[in-house]
Amino acid sequence: MAITNTDISWVDAHPRATRLIVLALFVLLIEGVIRVCVWAGLLPYERYPTSREPQYWAYIDPVVGIWRYPHASYVDEGRCFTTTYSSNSYGARDRERSKQSDAERRVIVLGDSFAEGYGYDETQRFTELLEERTGVEHLNWGTAGGFGTIQEWLLYEKRARDFDHSDVLLFILPDNDFEDNDPSEYPGDAYRPYLRKTNDGYQLYYPVEFEDRYTASRQWSTVVKNTLDNNIYIFNVLRWAIRLLKDESRPFLPVEPTPSYEKYSAEDLEIFLYALEQLVGAVEGRNLYLYLIPRTTDLEYAEEHGEDFALVGELKRFARRFDNVEFTDLLPHFLAYARERGLDYEAFTLGCDHHWGRLGHKVTADIVYEQVFAD
Repeated sequence: MAITNTDISWVDAHPRATRLIVLALFVLLIEGVIRVCVWAGLLPYERYPTSREPQYWAYIDPVVGIWRYPHASYVDEGRCFTTTYSSNSYGARDRERSKQSDAERRVIVLGDSFAEGYGYDETQRFTELLEERTGVEHLNWGTAGGFGTIQEWLLYEKRARDFDHSDVLLFILPDNDFEDNDPSEYPGDAYRPYLRKTNDGYQLYYPVEFEDRYTASRQWSTVVKNTLDNNIYIFNVLRWAIRLLKDESRPFLPVEPTPSYEKYSAEDLEIFLYALEQLVGAVEGRNLYLYLIPRTTDLEYAEEHGEDFALVGELKRFARRFDNVEFTDLLPHFLAYARERGLDYEAFTLGCDHHWGRLGHKVTADIVYEQVFAD
């Protein structure tokens, strides 16, 4: 019996189209599986910028380099958070503040991403918790984007000091603050302030003229690629995997911890202390409180090996030189809080990220309150 066209299935009649449909369904299945894994926290997801020019952070400040555009906003999507960052008219991630104030007390807060509240709602940061609890304004000048001690000193001296205040809080993150003072850690066209040794001490310099700085302008091809990577999770994870294989990022799996309290050289420490001393001079007798921020690896290391870190001793000796400077290591306070409640140290973080989450900000606010405001 002859076989007619009606006896041939569509699949048999269109083998190439069938293969394409099967391939498309397979790709959709993989895309769905990856999205579920990202949602469950089993795979990372990174969001890439899709504008030709930076919209939030950029090398735009002739004093500190990296800073925010005024009245700018930026949505950051991490594996376990979606945060909208907004800046005021001065480029600080804070509500609008007046320069003049008749208040008896007013606080300037300096630091990097921990102080800024990276990945966290700015209305629930430790600065807002303290402001609500005390009625004292806490002007948050913390910023992410690679911000070191030299920049914090200059930011205060040239920008934040213009605001009436009585106290200054500086939050120090040894995990990267020493690196942020080191020009070898950044491209040569990154406009950043550094210190170099001279016969008389240190000289402030910038490795590139402001007009010749890196502006982070993106090619259209990069914009298209980032848009695809943001919306197609297969591409997103593939990009992460390729970077991981090239050793351009930290491994996804945990590595043997090294305490960040020991991540500095003698030269790093000397530059760091010099910048701190310039900050002490700039505060002009106001109260200056220094806080050392531990990472989870520091807490774990201290639990096993003790809390005798050389950096803590250095900062204690530094603070004793000045009547208006107090130093506090947050590490023993975080340790005690976790021990008393049987908590894992990750409880202080966002979970998928090492920055402080709700509990980290709460505990920090409690520590500062007891030291600065409880009489």
